[in-house]
Amino acid sequence: MTSLVAGRSGFLLCKLALAFFCVMGILPVQAAPKVIEAITFDVEQGQLYVPMEDAARELEWKIERYSKTVLFGPQKLKFAAASMRRLLDGTEWVSVADLQKSGAELATAQTGRPLIVLHGRSSFEVVKAVKRVEVDLTKQQQSA
Repeated sequence: MTSLVAGRSGFLLCKLALAFFCVMGILPVQAAPKVIEAITFDVEQGQLYVPMEDAARELEWKIERYSKTVLFGPQKLKFAAASMRRLLDGTEWVSVADLQKSGAELATAQTGRPLIVLHGRSSFEVVKAVKRVEVDLTKQQQSA
């Protein structure tokens, strides 16, 4: 009976040690990447766009806004402020190709698998959003 108790306490001690090392950052804890929905524009069919703010937050990048330009990511990719893709709600969108130009890596394991955008230890998953239309009856507004 004592060996069973010692075995359980040893197992518990190992679990506590593992939890301690993970909390202290000694052992990496791999969390599932955040999912960001992408959209497409008819002008550039097949090109996926993600919200710039969301991508910057997940990749831990800075966005520098000036009167006529926007600098994005570690490569400081330059966008003309007037030509940024924006929706009616003001959300700015950046293409996955531009994320790659700005320093991100793209990874897809197989056809049909999600696209992963990586930079250093940061990453997110890109999923093409289903097209939808929302109508706010109180504001009498429609968004797509």
